[in-house]
Amino acid sequence: MTSEQAKNIEPDLLDHTIDTLSIVKLRQVFKTICKISPEARKQAEKLLLASENKEDGKLVPHDNNEQGESAKQPVPRFTFCENCEKEFDVTTNSSTSCRYHTMEDEPDECLYEDNPTNTYDPDSREAREEFPEFFTFKCCGRTREEDQPGCAVGWHKELDGEKPSKRARVGYSNLAYA
Repeated sequence: MTSEQAKNIEPDLLDHTIDTLSIVKLRQVFKTICKISPEARKQAEKLLLASENKEDGKLVPHDNNEQGESAKQPVPRFTFCENCEKEFDVTTNSSTSCRYHTMEDEPDECLYEDNPTNTYDPDSREAREEFPEFFTFKCCGRTREEDQPGCAVGWHKELDGEKPSKRARVGYSNLAYA
């Protein structure tokens, strides 16, 4: 394909293709682009990695030019929070970035009483979606129905190990309520 032919491809077609590609295939393509294009790799590192600023120690977007023995190993720029279980950018984390509940929500007793045949699990994601008014956070007494942000505010705390389950990432966590 010549550069002239490449210019004639509709930008919307590429956007649509990216939007509809499976995540596995998208990752494969992205890794291939980074392998064959040093400039694309530099841009990916800048957008996806963070490094410690030498002056104040804060995490900043990775600068590919910072090298040498004093340069620290870059870290992933995006990670998941242990408190709210949402993905966050470590370079913009602050003392007011995270809103979360300090204690889990509990199902109201009526969910068990109105379910004598066990047709559904009262302590499930589905029950939380269908009956948010019957789930109360122990920390503040609010229900899920009130659609309020968490009762505690603080820094995002990086989750150790694996990222949270898909259930948590889409907002169905017992602790997340923002």
